[in-house]
Amino acid sequence: MQLAVVKKVVAGKTLYAKVDDETLMAVKFIPEGSGLAIFRSIFNFHARRVNEVFENGSKAAMSNAPFSEYSPEAIGFAAQKLETLGGKPHCSLDKPRLPQLNPKI
Repeated sequence: MQLAVVKKVVAGKTLYAKVDDETLMAVKFIPEGSGLAIFRSIFNFHARRVNEVFENGSKAAMSNAPFSEYSPEAIGFAAQKLETLGGKPHCSLDKPRLPQLNPKI
């Protein structure tokens, strides 16, 4: 009985948790049939990668992508959320630039 109430409360919501100073986990609960599927996005600002895990009952699938394959808006939102939770994301969305070969005179 309580499990049904909890599922109803969290269905469609996203919860955020600070894993460490440079890692944010977003967990989305997706209503599906008679249960809930769980979609986790783990933003690792130190490694500049995102792990995604989708769990549906006893089945799970995982993917891994660099920040460059994500929208800057999604990465920026995750960085802000992590800061709100007390984290300190190293968030340089731009790649480091090489020094100019022909500086202006």
